[in-house]
Amino acid sequence: MRYPNQPTSRARFVTGALLLAGLTLSGCSQSATSLTPGLAKTTSHQISLASKKVYPNSLSAFPVSLSAFPVSLSAFPVCQTQSDPTIAQCKSALRTSLSAIPASVDPTQLPGYVPAHLQAAYGLLNISNTAGAGRKVAVVTAYVSSNLESDLATYRSEFGLPPCTVANGCLTIVNPNGNGHVADSGWAAETAVDVEMVSAICPLCNIEVVSAKSAKISDIASAVDAAAADSPVAISNSYSTTEVVAVNYASHWVHPGIAVVAGGGDNGYGVSFPASIPSVVAVGGVSLVQNPDGTFAAPTVWAGTGSGCSAYFKKPTWQTDTGCPNRTINDIAAVADPNTGVMGYASQNGGWNVYGGTSVAAPIIAAMYALAGTTAGMTDGSALYTANGNGLMNQVLGSNGTCPFAYLCNGEPTYDGPDGNGMPYGLDAFLSTASKGTFTLSLVGT
Repeated sequence: MRYPNQPTSRARFVTGALLLAGLTLSGCSQSATSLTPGLAKTTSHQISLASKKVYPNSLSAFPVSLSAFPVSLSAFPVCQTQSDPTIAQCKSALRTSLSAIPASVDPTQLPGYVPAHLQAAYGLLNISNTAGAGRKVAVVTAYVSSNLESDLATYRSEFGLPPCTVANGCLTIVNPNGNGHVADSGWAAETAVDVEMVSAICPLCNIEVVSAKSAKISDIASAVDAAAADSPVAISNSYSTTEVVAVNYASHWVHPGIAVVAGGGDNGYGVSFPASIPSVVAVGGVSLVQNPDGTFAAPTVWAGTGSGCSAYFKKPTWQTDTGCPNRTINDIAAVADPNTGVMGYASQNGGWNVYGGTSVAAPIIAAMYALAGTTAGMTDGSALYTANGNGLMNQVLGSNGTCPFAYLCNGEPTYDGPDGNGMPYGLDAFLSTASKGTFTLSLVGT
């Protein structure tokens, strides 16, 4: 994810891949608070409690184990830290050098998950290829990515997904402020991975990329409003920044009838904006391990995911945890660990890489909302708290740091900060997204 002034959203490379930290609103730069990027017919999705704990899907067609390529995670800053706290910063982490990957290697054999893996891990192998047609997912980003359409074409072609181009109407690229946009390799890779993750989960969805002219919070906020004006089902935000420099912009992330989704951050325990806004579905990160037989092990907390207690937003009525008097993040979680990352193609970052970070998790969840297509009455993520376990795997263990109350930074069998209500399996958790009560954006002390 990308962060304004501190990279929080990271689209992280794993195999010779950069982990792009998104804005602390998840974006690469900050100014006036900039963000940095960090990337039809349904059937019954009832599954047994046992199958929720151990994934039943076998991927015999894709038996590749992540252990095929030993990787060590080392920090490798791609974007320079900005001194302006209003601009999202961009971070990246390099797992292995591209030179270690022979040019002849098929991308499907690299140690990163491809669409078939992700669809199986989330119980979507059938519905991903039948639902979502005509539904739009907006991806808010910053700067200009001149290779975005061709990068997306490479990704979708490699994994057998239908073409999504400007010409066929599937892909729309919008620059709300028109002029002054500049190229930024960090944001370019972030944007590429974001649209590729939407593609992986919802191949039939339309994608609108709304690009702010900079990573400043003010510009990013305008881009979110522009995205909402085009009536998408969901808006994905893979960037983050600190609450203190962005709290006054919170209203720009309040859009009833749209699932506004944001990554919870990539710096371990701690709160980031806009995930901390109660109207936003805050997405934490987990590690997703594929077993040798193709099944998936129960997810565990990714140590890099953000979580915690907001210092600025009052606790919504639908959150009942007692260790945080204000808004607690996160609400839900998806894969984010770059060591169990996803394949992504970004020509401005060398081509194929393995990415992680909540920049990856956010567009995955946004695409699931689009598959479900039930956001008309939605104003927040409160429905995730009344799913009663349906479609959510909350047996997630692990930790992302030290905190005053264990559940804020440790995975537990019930609600906790790192993974919220759990990781989704199927669409049960999204089939009823109407708000549970009247939504009011309230700041502490007001």
